[in-house]
Amino acid sequence: MKSKQLALRVLSTAAVMSILTSISAPAFADVYDLTRGDLSINVNAKNQQTVTQTDGTGGYVSDEKGEIKDRADDNVIVTTKDKDTQEIKTTDNTVTVNAQSSSVSANVTLRDVSIDASKEGKAALTLSKEGGGSVVLELDGNNTLVSGEGHAGIEKGNVGTKLIIQDEKNDDGSDKTDEKNDTGHLTATGGAGGAGIGGASGGATAHTRNINITGGDITANGGAGAAGIGGGKGGSMINTTEGTGVISGGKINATGGEGAAGIGGGKGSYLNTLVITDGADVTATGGQGGAGIGSGEGSWALDVTIKDGSKVNATGNGGGAGIGGGNKSGAFGFVIQGDDTVVNATGNEGGAGIGGGNGGASGSGNPANAGKITDIQGGTVNAVSHGGGAGIGGGKGKSATNDIKISGGTVNAQSPDGGEGIGSGKGGPESKSVELGNVTSAEVSGTKTAPDGSTYAEIKYTTSTGSTYTSTQTVTEHREEPTCEAAGRVYHTVSYKDANGDTVTRTLDEAVLPAAGHHWVLNAANDLQECSVCHKTMPVETNSPSLTVTGSALYQMTLENGCYLVTAPAQSASLTGTLAALKELRAQGVQVLVFRTQLCESRVSVAELLAQGTDSSTFVLTHTEGSATLTVDQKDCTSLLG
Repeated sequence: MKSKQLALRVLSTAAVMSILTSISAPAFADVYDLTRGDLSINVNAKNQQTVTQTDGTGGYVSDEKGEIKDRADDNVIVTTKDKDTQEIKTTDNTVTVNAQSSSVSANVTLRDVSIDASKEGKAALTLSKEGGGSVVLELDGNNTLVSGEGHAGIEKGNVGTKLIIQDEKNDDGSDKTDEKNDTGHLTATGGAGGAGIGGASGGATAHTRNINITGGDITANGGAGAAGIGGGKGGSMINTTEGTGVISGGKINATGGEGAAGIGGGKGSYLNTLVITDGADVTATGGQGGAGIGSGEGSWALDVTIKDGSKVNATGNGGGAGIGGGNKSGAFGFVIQGDDTVVNATGNEGGAGIGGGNGGASGSGNPANAGKITDIQGGTVNAVSHGGGAGIGGGKGKSATNDIKISGGTVNAQSPDGGEGIGSGKGGPESKSVELGNVTSAEVSGTKTAPDGSTYAEIKYTTSTGSTYTSTQTVTEHREEPTCEAAGRVYHTVSYKDANGDTVTRTLDEAVLPAAGHHWVLNAANDLQECSVCHKTMPVETNSPSLTVTGSALYQMTLENGCYLVTAPAQSASLTGTLAALKELRAQGVQVLVFRTQLCESRVSVAELLAQGTDSSTFVLTHTEGSATLTVDQKDCTSLLG
């Protein structure tokens, strides 16, 4: 009986063990050395993640757990760091991730990985063309991915796949704390035609979408024709699914290749929807012809939102806008929000700071897109165009066909090369509508000179809430030439919208141009002199016994309204006399003595000059081309000249 009971107990224990072993044990993250072979990570429709590593000869890599073939692992950690020497080695082996359905998610950690597949014509890391689930990529340590021609550094082959790049752990995989908070780094570089992160070159795989970044220090460099982050050559970046296309953290530096945006479309393609939020720090630089953030050359961009304390520096090149269209490209739908948000946007060669590229409007001709306006609600915004685009608005030759609305923040919009600060590019038609909120004052600065020699003025608007907006407007120079006897003037005018929204014109920086003076020529009989400029004639005079002109055979002396004017048609001459002679002139009502030559005019108060000596004292007023000096009995009194 006892033996039977024992047998039953043994059977029961065996049955329990059998049941337990039939249940899959939880999978723990292993670290896989990529230098040993290519890695393939697969998540099936039941959200079960496995990893396979091949050795390049048709076999599988083995470790202390055995063969790495369809091994269950919920979080695959990839490295090329030698565990003994701590050296990060570079390999041309690659990583492929396949999340088979939209309801599953792959989890992969890059921990000190260096892949250079540039000579292999492959992508360093590929999200499979099949499936459509999410891929969560954790960045630990320093990671470098370089792909071959036609491929992206991180290649999103399926536009439906959602890529999330994050930095939630310390470099050693531990949880972050106040005492230890490491930053994971990634540099992803595409080959020719491939994005740094996003699409490959040409065809369906050039397009990408649904890329989210929440953390890390990330540098993304697009190959020729490809965006830093976004489309490959000929490919777009589309993020129309809610919650996708969001950069919500980290420090990002994205540079596009020739013709492509820093973040957005590849050459010849577009950006549709991007959100930068939650304090993300983003620097985006377009290649020649591409926007900093927006489209590649020859396409369009729409719906870019920057908010919640984010810091953005965006620069377009070769006609690209800082934020907006690439060269020859329109753009519309820009929203900037948040008191702590800072946006610096620079367009070059006719691209707007924010808006259209060179030759592209800020807006759409489609009435359905009329509501997609430029809407600045807060933050600090510096938008500058070089080459004739608007600071905010149309590129060179184009206008803002969709509304521009500024209701908060501090906005500095400049176009020193002939465009409007806010509105139209140089040579463009009048913009549709510019709304600056409840403006209480509009102050105009004096003229400033742009690098190309053109002049402009700044208009600073202040609202009832204390917000300020600074725009620039081109000024027009007017010149009234002086005559022989009358002074001329040079001045500038600027037209701008005042605090009431009315267009007004103001005169700036008026300067007097001195009268040129007569250029006397003696006739053949030596009894008449004629001005060679205005042809006025007058009899020949000799020096008066009281005042003497030397250096000019001809001169003219006139008395009018208390001013005694001596004019000599020479570039250099001197006027000499005694203070006693000046006393005689003062008795005739003379208060000011004026000496005018061809290049200089000086004047002195008779009373002040008489105070410098006695009746026998001699003064000498000398003009040497454009300069003047005055002495009394050889004492320098030049300071008396006005």
